[in-house]
Amino acid sequence: MQKTYSKNILKEKSVIMLMIFSAFAGIYYAISAWLNLSDLELNSEISETRTIQTEKLVAEADTNYFITCRILPLLRFICENPEKDIGELQKQYLEEYDLDLTIYQFGADKKLLKTAPEKATNLWLMKNMFPLLTETDVKKINTSKKELDKKIEFAFGHGKDLVSIKNNPEIIINTVCSGKECFFTWSYRERGGVFIFVARKPNKDKVLEYAISKVKKNELIYANKLDETSDCAEAREAREAYAHCKANSLENGIFANKCWHFVTTKNNEKYYTAYKVSNTVYSRGLKYLNFLFFVIIPITFFRIIKASNLTILSLKRMVVLIFIASSIIPLAAIFSTSFESMDAYKKIYKNTLKSSMEEAIGNIMQHFTNYLKLCTNRLMTLTEVKNNNYDFEKMEKDIVKEFPKARFGVRDSACQSIFCNAPDFSSGQEEITKSVFNVYIEKNAPERLSEAKYNGNPFSDALVRKDDMGFSWLTKSPNELIFFNNGGSKMLMFVRLLPKEAGRATLLNVQPDLEVIINSYVKSVDSRTLVSKQQQILFSAYNPLKFRWRIPPKLSEMKLLEQAKASYVIGKPLFRTVSHNGKSFLSLCIPNSDIDEICYLGSLSIEKLQHDNAKQKLYLAVSAVIALILLMSVVFWLMKQLIDPLGNLEIGIQALGQRKFETKLPVPEGNDELVQLFKEFNFMMGESYDMQIAKNVQEGLITQKFPAVDGFVISGFSKPEGDLGGDCLTSFSLPDGKILFMIGDLTGHSIGSALMMAFVRAVTFNWTQKPNDDPLTLVEEIDNLLRDNKMKNMFMGIVCGILDPANSSIKFVTCGHIYPMFIRNGGKVEWLGNPSFPLGIGRKRQPGLLETTLFPGERMLCISDGFIEINEKGGITTGYEKIREWADKAMKYESEDWIYQIKVSFENWCKEKKVSNTDDITLFAIISKGAQT
Repeated sequence: MQKTYSKNILKEKSVIMLMIFSAFAGIYYAISAWLNLSDLELNSEISETRTIQTEKLVAEADTNYFITCRILPLLRFICENPEKDIGELQKQYLEEYDLDLTIYQFGADKKLLKTAPEKATNLWLMKNMFPLLTETDVKKINTSKKELDKKIEFAFGHGKDLVSIKNNPEIIINTVCSGKECFFTWSYRERGGVFIFVARKPNKDKVLEYAISKVKKNELIYANKLDETSDCAEAREAREAYAHCKANSLENGIFANKCWHFVTTKNNEKYYTAYKVSNTVYSRGLKYLNFLFFVIIPITFFRIIKASNLTILSLKRMVVLIFIASSIIPLAAIFSTSFESMDAYKKIYKNTLKSSMEEAIGNIMQHFTNYLKLCTNRLMTLTEVKNNNYDFEKMEKDIVKEFPKARFGVRDSACQSIFCNAPDFSSGQEEITKSVFNVYIEKNAPERLSEAKYNGNPFSDALVRKDDMGFSWLTKSPNELIFFNNGGSKMLMFVRLLPKEAGRATLLNVQPDLEVIINSYVKSVDSRTLVSKQQQILFSAYNPLKFRWRIPPKLSEMKLLEQAKASYVIGKPLFRTVSHNGKSFLSLCIPNSDIDEICYLGSLSIEKLQHDNAKQKLYLAVSAVIALILLMSVVFWLMKQLIDPLGNLEIGIQALGQRKFETKLPVPEGNDELVQLFKEFNFMMGESYDMQIAKNVQEGLITQKFPAVDGFVISGFSKPEGDLGGDCLTSFSLPDGKILFMIGDLTGHSIGSALMMAFVRAVTFNWTQKPNDDPLTLVEEIDNLLRDNKMKNMFMGIVCGILDPANSSIKFVTCGHIYPMFIRNGGKVEWLGNPSFPLGIGRKRQPGLLETTLFPGERMLCISDGFIEINEKGGITTGYEKIREWADKAMKYESEDWIYQIKVSFENWCKEKKVSNTDDITLFAIISKGAQT
């Protein structure tokens, strides 16, 4: 026997340890899930910040764009502030950026004022060239350019001439002089103009050094360009980290206890930054949690094992532990799942915004081709000749009016210029243009070749015919506005053949200004179509080569400028989170290298996401507090119930002596003598009190507060005929926002009826926790319950339905119960239902499901048979017409007062007829708010 007792103690200790471990594991699981999610969110924000820093490094380290970002602002600054000392600015740029500048400053009269340095070269050239850069007289430009072009080519590199420079103001022009790469740009304002020449490309190492200096040093270890040849320790470690990330298809990753970020430019140059691995407060909290868990559990188990048999928790206290463990584990799982759902929702929401912005901005890029077709149609109209009136000057004015800065020219069949509103091409460009037009005439109007002798360049003719440079797109596309490369410059060209009636004129060509076309297209974008998640996408456009916004941003300009610069240099779309006026936005930048290197930006507010996230966190925190309070309350109650039974027994004995028969002792779990004593004592004391308790229980089971739904009033009440009733009234809100309601009438008015009513309510509540909106399934479950119970002759009439507030529809089932009354607009009354046996009786059949719509101003009323059955005296019945009369009389009430007035009318009628109701009465109503018609 001692051996058996020891085994029982061992089992008891094992169960205790299992319960304690389960409780601690549940708590650990929930807290660790929260810490992990918070740590993941914070690390994601840190990683995004570091990625942005790396992209900024890349944008600043690109030598060519470094020049654009430094020279163009300086050019505009001097133009707008001619009083500034250009000598100081020249020295500053040399010292700070390693840019060797020669600055030529001109006055409002286009005369050279000063230079920096003072003894600058090419003074004669600049004095004669700059006035022509702003000249509008084509003849004067053509006359002067012949003398200047050779000197310009000598001073500023091969292929450069007056026209090519004139056509590209405020843009960095790259060239080669004396075997060195150099740059120049110019601009003019009302107060004067500036020409800046950069004699040499800045030192890459100094540019990189400057870019690194702009990276925030907080936790930064390395920042540099990936060098495949260097043998220093940093370079080797960077290459190994890059190989590690590439092997895992990652751009960022942890290697050698450092967090690495890699970015590759469109020129295939790789840059990296390395930071200390983030050790957030959440990660430290997780370490402390792990330490506590793996220390407290062994200590607790050790104490339980070493404890004597007398100190082991009793069976009753073990129940408390089981309850705690069984409660904490599902709660922990629920909270953990909620954290994961929040993270998933955040990712899905952001991905949805990203996809919508990518699609919207991508459509803008793709629709440029359609815009060119519209321009083609317009040019066809503008170049159409009516009544053989070949007035090319008027045609040129009409075209320039609609397409500012457009080049318009007319040529003969030998491709010689007859009329042109722009300066002549350079010799090389002119030869290519003539060859292209000659092939164009050969393919589209060969009969006109004999009109004039063609005297072109055989080399350029062969080049065009061979089509190594894509000239066939123009020669094969008559009367279309298409892109055309000439002299390394991208341009738009429209060519139209003229009929023989035009005389010598054989074809005309229009070359719209590319920047004007793009600006016109970008501004023509209908921002109203850029909508996502019912939000307007904030659209802007940036021109990297001009270092200027085509469409200014509505958010933080500096942050979006940094994003656009990085996107242009990297050559791929970039997403970032941007803050503006205390609000957060998701910003997307897409570079379009096919069209003048323009960058499109779209931004969407993520305030809703942050609001939803904060609200979910608040709900979880409140739920956790409530769950903890409820859990501790139940634990305290259980302890009191199981540990203090003897104290309760003493109280019962005192009550017995005082003949307070309403006193009842709480019966503990088990089947020992003490439990039997408690049961017999309670039976003796409470047999007469049972009916009152059952009544209180039943009243508690009847719904008192009905769900609140916008646009509807839901109300009801139930009054038993005696202490206990058989009517059931309940209503629940379903997870999808719909409302379940049920009115039932169980046979009898006994405790059995009250208990069965509790079972029915329990089944109903359990059904509402499932994803189901078919009341037939609930009716079937209640029917099965009634048929399976051991109480004979127990059946139930029922009206069970579901209100869908979204479309004001009601699905309902009637089984052995008075049909619901519907009061329609206009006063029409309908009693809707299907004949069917009550639940739990007769042959089991599937009842019919009805569906109707409750329009604004209409009402539904359900009543129990207590309103219409024969009353005690005189066999008087109420009848359905009386119910309708009372309902009509109270129609002015649009709240729970409606059924209250019906109840008052019924009670007054009973007093008038001197009768009393012999059955339970129950009323339930749904009122659709709105004007009655």
